[in-house]
Amino acid sequence: MTTPRRSLLAVLAGLIALPRLARAQTPPPDQILLPPPRTGPPPPRVKMTTDKGVIVVEVYPDRAPLTAGLFLRMVRENRYIKPAFYRCVKLMPPGGAPIGMVQGGETAPTDKALPPIAHESTNQTGLLHRNGAISMPRFERGTARGEFFICVGDLTSLDEQRPQEGVDTFGFAVFGKVVEGMDVVRAIHEIPPSLTVGQESMRGEILDPPLPIVLEAL
Repeated sequence: MTTPRRSLLAVLAGLIALPRLARAQTPPPDQILLPPPRTGPPPPRVKMTTDKGVIVVEVYPDRAPLTAGLFLRMVRENRYIKPAFYRCVKLMPPGGAPIGMVQGGETAPTDKALPPIAHESTNQTGLLHRNGAISMPRFERGTARGEFFICVGDLTSLDEQRPQEGVDTFGFAVFGKVVEGMDVVRAIHEIPPSLTVGQESMRGEILDPPLPIVLEAL
């Protein structure tokens, strides 16, 4: 049984810290978002159809096998219950366009959930939180169960950071990237959120109503 959405949002409020986004640092040059050129079959893709348009994400099970595998299995086995984008985090960098993320997944507890997976950090995979990256939120490490968010702009503070005693610096698990429809992601990011729905820590980030998604493996 999955954790109720309200509890999940409360935890994510602490993990995806907005001040940390504003203080993003440049990652080492040997870390990249995309895998190197492939000689085998192309990576699997998933289509997300919304009222705002279609988004296609490319998933990298060769780089993030646990996280990509969980997402693909959830889609292929129809394990998302009423999937929707329901949260938008918005930041305004000085002199720049809005950045942040749009978050989605199942919107209700379900007995179709799969067991949580071990955390695959950005330092392990080399897949970083850059514009268009799709990543998986979590509670503590090893608790991700299939929710996802798409980066709007570069969010380097969500990558694994230098260790700090008593602080969770392991970031989130990127497992793919938007290859079509980034304009749709931005349109979703621009939807005005509710000013009253959601716990206080997420007030002003929740979409009411959520934007339904039809997920299809290509």
